[in-house]
Amino acid sequence: MSKKKVIVIGGNHHNTLGVLRSLGEKGVFSELILVTSSKYPYVKYSKYICDYCQLSRWVDVPIELKNRKCRYNGLKPIIISCADLATFHLDLSYNELFSYYCLPLGRAQGDISNAMDKMVMRKFAEKVKLNVPYTYSLDELRLRNIEFPIIIKPLSSVEGNKSDIKIIKNEYELSRYMDLHKNKPLIAQDYIDKQIEFQFIGCALDQQHVFIPGVSIILRQPKETNTGYLKYVSFSEFSENGLLQKCISFIREVGYTGLFSMEFLRDKYGNDYFMEINFRNDGNAISVTEAGVNLPYIWYAYNSSIDYNEEMQKNIRTVYVMPEFSDFKVALRLYNKNIFSWFNDVCRTNRFMEYDSRDKKPFWVGLYHELYDMLYYKLLKNKR
Repeated sequence: MSKKKVIVIGGNHHNTLGVLRSLGEKGVFSELILVTSSKYPYVKYSKYICDYCQLSRWVDVPIELKNRKCRYNGLKPIIISCADLATFHLDLSYNELFSYYCLPLGRAQGDISNAMDKMVMRKFAEKVKLNVPYTYSLDELRLRNIEFPIIIKPLSSVEGNKSDIKIIKNEYELSRYMDLHKNKPLIAQDYIDKQIEFQFIGCALDQQHVFIPGVSIILRQPKETNTGYLKYVSFSEFSENGLLQKCISFIREVGYTGLFSMEFLRDKYGNDYFMEINFRNDGNAISVTEAGVNLPYIWYAYNSSIDYNEEMQKNIRTVYVMPEFSDFKVALRLYNKNIFSWFNDVCRTNRFMEYDSRDKKPFWVGLYHELYDMLYYKLLKNKR
């Protein structure tokens, strides 16, 4: 019997690479649609790719899928999204693609792009009794009817990026931020003095069957993302305070099917606050694979009518995972760790997001370009 194809759509990032490797370790090779302007994207060197296409714009992803829909002889390929913009544009083309592909989306066209709006997310969260930080309206921001500090960010995941998320401590910083982001839809919330930041990474196989095997806890976080040095644990080692069932209810309310992650902050009093949901594979999801459960494979198997129950019933082991390219700089610059202390963390790491002894080439290509860029910008800075 012919096997269904799987198409991974993402950027030149360890998120995409992690999906390719998770599937590849199960013997599933992927067609990759990579959206990047890089001339030498390191992700494309993974040995787990059977077909490669590079695009420069996310809006072209649905066009590419429409152009290739006839090559699969009626077997609907399985789509995995590794980027917000991929999900967004797939959702806007849902009606044209649904008959030809197994899509990680909602019940109807527009459902998920609408749910990516953070005010809509907030309504879903409140409906299932998740705590959400107080959210300020634009009128309150303009009138400065607020208490500092606050955190301000784009209203939708596709309207900006992680670097647009800022902690605002006073009126001057707020005025400056709003001047720099004129005419952009924004959302502002009370700043939560967090004790920990954690994620529920999971897979919804239909509107009723939602699977979340454990928790990723961020141990060392860069300024502009939550993809940092982390620990992944089972629920037996984490007090989830009733969040698990609420998250399952959230997914059911939205009507989403596919890979996802939900982000939370826990304050020093033990209160948990929902921050956002990502309707795609998460950049930290390789931690779940390393802990014992392969979520991309479960999504593939479900859509291929392959038995996935054994994969879902595997025990979760505690693992440490590191995005080594970024973490080296973060540990030394932001956390003032010395290089020997960082190497101790390296030694206890179970999985790296870039290096894999079974798939080495992406790491070496990526390292070459990391070093080249560092040297180039250093020389440029010295000339100035």
